[in-house]
Amino acid sequence: MMPILAELAGITCPPTDGISFLPILKGEKEKQKEHEYLYWEYPDARIGLKAVRWGNWKGIITDIRKGNTVMELYDLDNDLQELHDVASVHPDIVEKLQHYMDVSHETPENPKFCF
Repeated sequence: MMPILAELAGITCPPTDGISFLPILKGEKEKQKEHEYLYWEYPDARIGLKAVRWGNWKGIITDIRKGNTVMELYDLDNDLQELHDVASVHPDIVEKLQHYMDVSHETPENPKFCF
């Protein structure tokens, strides 16, 4: 939210990985910048998961706290409910999404919840 709030206030945005979505609100979709990919983590103390979205692809690693390191891969254009893991058919996509996860992860100030 910080980039859009800063843009609306007419001030320079502090460093962030966010992108203002003001063009969308103004109906100027063609001017909207997009992230190359989106990455998120849920460092739950019991299971933990991390995921990345790149175009129509979603890679997710669940049960990290239980030692799982295997990524599931879903083609959201053809499987919006994420019922069919296609990782074995697209190892090149899995490798790319794993790279995005690796470069995006940051160790938090409280490493108790870090993967």
